[in-house]
Amino acid sequence: MKKLFRLAILVVAVVAASACKKTEEPSAIAEKYLNHLNKMEIDEAKKFATKETGAQLDLLKTMLGDQKPEGEIKPVTIKDTKIDGDKATCTYSDGEKEESINLVKVEGEWKVEWKKENPMGGDAGMSEAPSDSTATPATEEAAKTEESKQNAQ
Repeated sequence: MKKLFRLAILVVAVVAASACKKTEEPSAIAEKYLNHLNKMEIDEAKKFATKETGAQLDLLKTMLGDQKPEGEIKPVTIKDTKIDGDKATCTYSDGEKEESINLVKVEGEWKVEWKKENPMGGDAGMSEAPSDSTATPATEEAAKTEESKQNAQ
């Protein structure tokens, strides 16, 4: 009887521990997403994105093909995070410039939100090509493609 009681307590403890699954902070999600994106690891970046953002990343992956990043890949660090309910904005830096990225809570987990009108999810936009060498190859290529489309019209 004691063994059965101990087993029941163990099962309850395991279930309780798994139910208390701690969600990662927005800053951790943003950092993982951005670092995977910088390395052009699109499938890995999608794990930290909303479904809509994942669809845009698929499009980006198609446009980039088998391209690999050139030169040194600078790790992204999160400088500041502002949380307002189910929305968050993280300010990040690659050591040379600061930008921001937006996140939303989806089913209790933070995800990067990358909208068409604001593709990097924060201050960065797709309407202009990044002008310095710190932009990721993925964002540079996407910006060039978008610019080409606009010029063709």
